[in-house]
Amino acid sequence: MGQTHASEVVLIRVATADREVRVWAAAMPRDEAIARVLTLVPAGATAELADFGLKPQDCLLLSMMPGEIRELHFVRTQAGTDPADEAPVDLPSESSPTSLCPR
Repeated sequence: MGQTHASEVVLIRVATADREVRVWAAAMPRDEAIARVLTLVPAGATAELADFGLKPQDCLLLSMMPGEIRELHFVRTQAGTDPADEAPVDLPSESSPTSLCPR
């Protein structure tokens, strides 16, 4: 049987102790995503559901498997420092209001 891509991808905004903001994608239910992401970031970081989302085509490009978590890397597309103002491009796997990717 072939593997199935996740139908639910949640975006988590992480703030590190030195005030750096990073965005992670978690292919799991919202109630698990924050706790799982916090296990992958430095101690002292905080995490919350992101207040921006992914476009459906971006969700398809991620091709995430259920339970997978990735830190998203962005390319600046306009002035500003908020990841919501940027486009995701480099999406390496880091381990095996919210954005849900529609199927």
